[in-house]
Amino acid sequence: DGTELYVEQVEEGKDAVGPTTNPTREGYTFIGWSKPITNITSNLTVIAQYEQNKIYYTVTFLDWDGTELHVEQVEEGKDAVGPTSNPTRDGYTFIGWSKPITNITSDLTVIAQYQQNIVYYTVTFFDWDGTILKSEEVEKGKSATAPADPVREGYTFVGWNTDFSNVQ
Repeated sequence: DGTELYVEQVEEGKDAVGPTTNPTREGYTFIGWSKPITNITSNLTVIAQYEQNKIYYTVTFLDWDGTELHVEQVEEGKDAVGPTSNPTRDGYTFIGWSKPITNITSDLTVIAQYQQNIVYYTVTFFDWDGTILKSEEVEKGKSATAPADPVREGYTFVGWNTDFSNVQ
């Protein structure tokens, strides 16, 4: 910022010593001077050089049930990586995280998001002689729809041999 930190008289050809402590700047680390302070042969102005400190945030990855899957430290403004493989849940497909894991600017907790898998079963209705009367795909837990009652000469239809509601 141009503030004078230290003035030193140096014999020609000798090295400057510089301040007894390194200068400080909030949020930065002192990394040296703008020019060498060795073998001084003329009046010299040097400026403190700084590197901005890196800030890291904690990103915590949780499963749907609160189980901790992964924790990582992410440099401010960078993207989190996440677990090395996607989490799994029986009967579900992983579809992503509850919040974006890009451009991290604060500590963050994200939760695995899932979509329930839809399972279908084939329900087939047969007549007494093995003839297929109807076949349909039914979502797990739903009911099939029976065809019209079959007709057979000399017999009265009394029902189906198994329950077809809540297909499992």
